[in-house]
Amino acid sequence: MTGVAFTPGLAAVMHRIQIECGGVNEKYKEHTINVKILEDEEYDCEQKNVPFPKRLELAKSIQNKETFATKLNAHKVDIVAVARLIEMSLSLVNQSNSKDKLALVTNNDVGEIGVEYSDTSEFQLFDTVCQDSEIYSIVDATNIAPRRTQLIDAMLQANNVSSALFRMPVQEQLKIGNQVTQLLLKRLGSWDKLNSVAEGRSRLNENRTSAVNSSSMKSITKEVQQLIDNAKCGGKQLEASAATNDDNVIDVKDIK
Repeated sequence: MTGVAFTPGLAAVMHRIQIECGGVNEKYKEHTINVKILEDEEYDCEQKNVPFPKRLELAKSIQNKETFATKLNAHKVDIVAVARLIEMSLSLVNQSNSKDKLALVTNNDVGEIGVEYSDTSEFQLFDTVCQDSEIYSIVDATNIAPRRTQLIDAMLQANNVSSALFRMPVQEQLKIGNQVTQLLLKRLGSWDKLNSVAEGRSRLNENRTSAVNSSSMKSITKEVQQLIDNAKCGGKQLEASAATNDDNVIDVKDIK
């Protein structure tokens, strides 16, 4: 049983499965290519009428390919099943009326509640799972945080920010990484711009919002550097607060 109240949690589960599906898909592709190479070698041996010395290797590669194909299909089935639960839950709310005893109340101005599926970058998907892990205990980002850390470190170093988040314990990578992406999203305004920076198509200071007076605002790189430097000091967990109304400078406080 489920309902609309559980849709954020269901979405978090689906994001986690999507990442696992991506990893399995890479392995499947790897074994598919290996099988193709070995089969070509086997064909060449047959054409030359000579023994093929890698029959066992080919048989093992075919078995591995089939194994990962089965896993990949299972993950895809899970994703479809979770997506169907989400859509059914939202459909139930949209079709309910005021006479239903358990109907949820929404503002009259709100039309239908819906869910949107869109393609996301690897970085955005990793970050979504890492952010979800701090909300839902069912989401484990232990293996995802280091992969996101690599992307964050590469992005920041390309923008002259000394980060080296990979040197921190995984839990610190998770917390500080979440704060870094939250800060960047707040400053850049959208995932499209953040993805552009992460993929090297633009730089951080090129995306600074023009709505804020640049003379009263630190550059994005300096704000991020401040966050990283404070995180390194004593290994303390830090939390980035919202920018002040006066100068829109990030306020970093120690969490004791």
